[in-house]
Amino acid sequence: MSEKKSRGRQKIEMKRIENEDDRLITFSKRRSGIYKKASELITLCGAEIFVGIFSPSGKPFTFCDPSTESISNRFLGKIPPENDYTQNLIEAYRKIRINELHQHYDEVHGQLEAEKESAKTLKQLMGDEESQGWWDASIEKLNLEQLEQMDSLFEDMQMNILSKISERIVAPGINALDYSTTFATPSSSNHLVQGGDHVNHNASVGASSSSHPPMDPNSYTSGTHPPNFPYGSDFRPHNF
Repeated sequence: MSEKKSRGRQKIEMKRIENEDDRLITFSKRRSGIYKKASELITLCGAEIFVGIFSPSGKPFTFCDPSTESISNRFLGKIPPENDYTQNLIEAYRKIRINELHQHYDEVHGQLEAEKESAKTLKQLMGDEESQGWWDASIEKLNLEQLEQMDSLFEDMQMNILSKISERIVAPGINALDYSTTFATPSSSNHLVQGGDHVNHNASVGASSSSHPPMDPNSYTSGTHPPNFPYGSDFRPHNF
């Protein structure tokens, strides 16, 4: 099978984007990139930064540290009073809070990049088949985290399937989970399904015969279904 060839990352020509929607999307992405670089300068170098941007539609955006007022005063040569205790407290708290937000942004951004790399790796392991699903991935090549993700996906799929069975196939009053427990487990011989209720056979030992009369195998005639088997005669035990 021939491998798919991609053009790779293309260099964008530096000229005005004519399409308005594409222009706004590019503006949003590049603005976030500028904020990221400014945040790195603040964290690495302790710089004080102010960035002011107007969008193509005229909407203003700003990014500053520690504050717009502080940066503008320094830029204009205005020196605040040295005994302004309240202002100093406000600036100190603001700077601490901004640093916390910067660290949180860096952590979230790092997690996002890690998830992108994990998705890319998983896609490569699944191969180039467009019709191939995530369940076709070679589990021998997956790491522990990817195996746990796949296990969680399989559990969700199983619950969805049982839910659809309960809605479309199983008779009213019977839950698909009860069905799977009653007829599909090794201990199913100790259980009966009566009128949609899950009844333990061992718990009925010693009960009066009037509460649970025995079933007569000869009472079922051709063309009728036993009342205790909602799925029809095909689901009756062989000794009936």
